Amino acid sequence: MTHSRRARSVCAGVVAMAQGIGIDVVAEGVETAEQQTALQSLGYRLLQGYHLGRPAPAAPPTAGVGAQGLR
Repeated sequence: MTHSRRARSVCAGVVAMAQGIGIDVVAEGVETAEQQTALQSLGYRLLQGYHLGRPAPAAPPTAGVGAQGLR
């Protein structure tokens, strides 16, 4: 999105619509600091992607279950 004017326009439109109806929107697939800066300058507050953190293995399904049941 940093090298395409059309992609930047789409991103700007999506965040404007979300702000207009009072919901948050997540920018996914952020892989570089340049993308992070560009998206934040458009108004994105929530970002996700390899630049910000690698996927982690899921916790076992019983991780939150103790002797008394769910914690």
